[in-house]
Amino acid sequence: MTSQTNQSADSIFTSNDFSLFKLVNKLLQKLNPREREVLRRRFGLNNPHKETLEHIGSTYGLTRERVRQIEAAGVKKLQKLRDMEKQLILLRDALDDLLADNGGLMDKEYLESSFLVLSHESLQESQRPIYRNNFDFLVSKVLADDFDPVTSDLFNDSVKLKYQAIDHLEKLAQELVEQVRQTRRLFLLEDLIKLSFELDAFKENADKLVSTNKFDLASALAGYENFQDGELINKYKPIYSVLRATRHLEENKFGVWGEADLPEIRPRTVADKIYLVLKDAGQPLHFREITERINRVFTDKPANSATVHNELILDDRYVLVGRGIYALKESGYQAGRVVDIVSRVLRQARRPLSKEEVIKKVLEQRLVKPATINFILANKELFQKLPDGTYTLKESAV
Repeated sequence: MTSQTNQSADSIFTSNDFSLFKLVNKLLQKLNPREREVLRRRFGLNNPHKETLEHIGSTYGLTRERVRQIEAAGVKKLQKLRDMEKQLILLRDALDDLLADNGGLMDKEYLESSFLVLSHESLQESQRPIYRNNFDFLVSKVLADDFDPVTSDLFNDSVKLKYQAIDHLEKLAQELVEQVRQTRRLFLLEDLIKLSFELDAFKENADKLVSTNKFDLASALAGYENFQDGELINKYKPIYSVLRATRHLEENKFGVWGEADLPEIRPRTVADKIYLVLKDAGQPLHFREITERINRVFTDKPANSATVHNELILDDRYVLVGRGIYALKESGYQAGRVVDIVSRVLRQARRPLSKEEVIKKVLEQRLVKPATINFILANKELFQKLPDGTYTLKESAV
């Protein structure tokens, strides 16, 4: 649940009976039937898909321009209700508070998902696209005089407070993108926030990058989105909001940030997804488990076990470390037969090793039973057991 402070008793975020759908339907009843139907179809208020002026016009035998005029007339009528309809006033106040709490600018999808959870409206997953259309219609059309759209090469489609200057937010975003590109690495959220503290844009505008701490937003969205750093998000909402809005930075499915076009952030192939799954797991996995994790995390296109297995075999980033079990080579795992790894371990040690030391070092690279390593060490043609019980390579095998 959320914990809010300084909220009036008559607030959307402190009641459980607000419905965005009901508000839109109530507003539409103020229009004539044709205006109502045009707006519903044009903005996808009853359907996930928005229709073009031409398509709507073909239904009524009207020109594209005439449909546009009907649309404009309907929107204008609804805009006149902004100071008359109580629920619309409450919506405007709630959005004001939410945007102010996040520095005055929010990515449109982030604003919508935050509002949805804070307003306690219960939805089925199938209703989300229609909800998003209704939310966007209210914010961008009905309340157009209260909030400004922001779209640029720097920011995703976002919304800002009407009279909010965002020069300092743009500068912070630009410097963050530049620094991330220069370092050519991935970041955890905590690392990016620490990085922002070092930038001129933050030092010059620190007083403007402070949240009003009105909403426990991280707790509200916990489990709903990929929030892994609740305390950081709450403490530095304006910085986090800039990160969410910045077009060139993005968080992947595992809570890691980087340049949006990197395969580690936006994986495009099965091979990219395999890498991310193994990186997140931090341990070797069977190819079937890798497939299951890919399909659990990435829902855009199902992967099958055969394809995943083929990629693991063909890509030299991965090492077979057991029957059907693969690991990332960059994690220290090495290819080859187990006997070759035992030999390598002893050769690199440059001193005799106990059986326990050999087993430990081999198991860091391959998933085999200790009994298998014991069996290999018993090969007297390759290995020599010294009087103190340690093992070394036979001179002929060095």
